[in-house]
Amino acid sequence: MEAIEERAVAPESEEHACVVALYEEAFPPEERFDIGLLDDLAEREHVDFTAYYRREEFCGFSYSIDTGSCLYVLFLAVAGAKRSRGHGSQIIARLKERYPGRAIVLEIEPIDPMAPNAAQRLARLDFYTRNGFSPAGLDSIEGDMVYAVLVFGGPFEASEFAREVTDITEGKIPVELVSAL
Repeated sequence: MEAIEERAVAPESEEHACVVALYEEAFPPEERFDIGLLDDLAEREHVDFTAYYRREEFCGFSYSIDTGSCLYVLFLAVAGAKRSRGHGSQIIARLKERYPGRAIVLEIEPIDPMAPNAAQRLARLDFYTRNGFSPAGLDSIEGDMVYAVLVFGGPFEASEFAREVTDITEGKIPVELVSAL
């Protein structure tokens, strides 16, 4: 499979327009942060806002925070027409290459057989498991939302991780981790 190309996402760029459209399609409003906040934070040294392309076609994006010991992937999405073609796995592989030796932490909706999108939740867990992630035994609480925390690699110290993300974002991206409910 041909490699994907990475491009930094800057406000008012072609990449930004593609990313915002996918961000709004892939994540429901209650799971999103204001795009202006994400743009502002992306100007910081430890925040990475990346669009991915293959042969000039937009494939997806990732938004992450590098704490030094961990990489926190807040958002990762693949464009609808590009899903199930290996693009998501390639994005994860790029993140693993770029941040070797670090734990990679992300959140997914918890598995709930009664949820309207139960099949999608299971497919998402299966995707991340196939890419080396495993449950951390933690949940992330964001307002009324609860997410299951997955981690690849290690080590991962939850309280240090939460403090580092809070410091880097000056509290604008809240992180509250608890033992899995």
